[in-house]
Amino acid sequence: MRHHHPHDKVRDLEPSDSLWADPEFDISRQNLSRLYGSLDTNRDGYITRNQLKRGIRRFVRTAVQEEDLEQLVAEVDFDGRDVITKDQFIKVIQDIVVRARFFGSHPFLEQELRECFVFDYSANKYDFRCTPTFNPEDLVKEPAGPAGKYDVRWIHVSGRHLPTLLLIANHYGLNALEIEDALEADERSRVVRHSDGHLQIMLRAVKAKKKPPLRLKDEQMAIFVMNNQTVISVQENITPFLTYRLQRRIAQKGSKLRHHGAHYLVYALIDRIVDHASAQLNPFNREIMKIEQESRDSQRPMHSHVLKDLHRIAREMHSLSGWISPLQNIIPQLAKYAPDLTEGYSDVLDHTYFITDKVSYIHSWTSTLSQRYTDAQNAHMNEVMYTLTMVTATFVPLQFITGIYGMNFEHMPELDDEYSYLWFWVACLVILILLFILFKRKRWI
Repeated sequence: MRHHHPHDKVRDLEPSDSLWADPEFDISRQNLSRLYGSLDTNRDGYITRNQLKRGIRRFVRTAVQEEDLEQLVAEVDFDGRDVITKDQFIKVIQDIVVRARFFGSHPFLEQELRECFVFDYSANKYDFRCTPTFNPEDLVKEPAGPAGKYDVRWIHVSGRHLPTLLLIANHYGLNALEIEDALEADERSRVVRHSDGHLQIMLRAVKAKKKPPLRLKDEQMAIFVMNNQTVISVQENITPFLTYRLQRRIAQKGSKLRHHGAHYLVYALIDRIVDHASAQLNPFNREIMKIEQESRDSQRPMHSHVLKDLHRIAREMHSLSGWISPLQNIIPQLAKYAPDLTEGYSDVLDHTYFITDKVSYIHSWTSTLSQRYTDAQNAHMNEVMYTLTMVTATFVPLQFITGIYGMNFEHMPELDDEYSYLWFWVACLVILILLFILFKRKRWI
């Protein structure tokens, strides 16, 4: 008689492809710790290679090929002692999950790494390493955090390159959920303080598109603050306005960045993001001023493309407000974690309020000009219809007379008169004069 395993019914309900790709599967450390406990049947605090493989097959089945599984287990059990601890197990599972969820549905993750640099600095010295001369794999050979002679380490990754992100995550203790957030393009802006004390900050940087017409685009930025020594930032594209500016500031001896910890670097990043977003308002302000000036100087109604431009500006301002407004909740939280930067964060917060106020002003401005355009178009159309109506009203009586004498009757007394043609024009002239007097009295002209 066959004894059914308690998980048999669960396995029968699971899809046949991969449990790892299921977004509902919980890969938090707490859940994976419970899973590890179920595999540790001996309750001796560790599992063997065979126990690990059986556990992965139980919950994944077809997600990992045999050769990949053997290679994975060999990498985890690097010392060959056939002993796998809970921390090793959690890292392995999280790595598999992230790969399974993203490599299939996000082909861009298989692209080459765009840029990765490490900036170690202190008050008196700094060390800058960047790809391609720098290999991110060298990080695992170093202690987590800045070297002994430096106070702060800044690691920046441009490009959602999964292997590099996993390498950094495993070395610095970031969990798979945080890596998922960094890989996704549309995460909600927020601040999360994890149980070990490190901060996860999700926000959006704004910049103008290169091709006209003037438009904005946003890009997600993930920032991880490990105590007050290490900052890890992740973006999809290289952003010189952000990273290059801060690199130059750090390289300058006597810079405030060199004399403060990692939280000051985070403050400088956010301050730069807000300042750059504020600068994007000026081109829109100039464009809308130009539209208004042209509408005042021109004797003709505005063209239809002007209305499209106004709608575009209003749409971009709405988007900018949506990208910046979350910072008004994020910044006060960051100020709590860095009390010595309260004054600085207060200034940045004021700048975000300035941006949202300016956005509201420009949005109202576009609405006013759009209404002015609509009113001008309506007035122009009314003028055209008025002119056509007056012309029609003038010629209707004349057409009536013409219609009467154009009828093919044999006996029409007026036609035999010698001066009938002259009398016709006299009648038309009299009718026109009477109509002119009538229109004047009615104030229609």
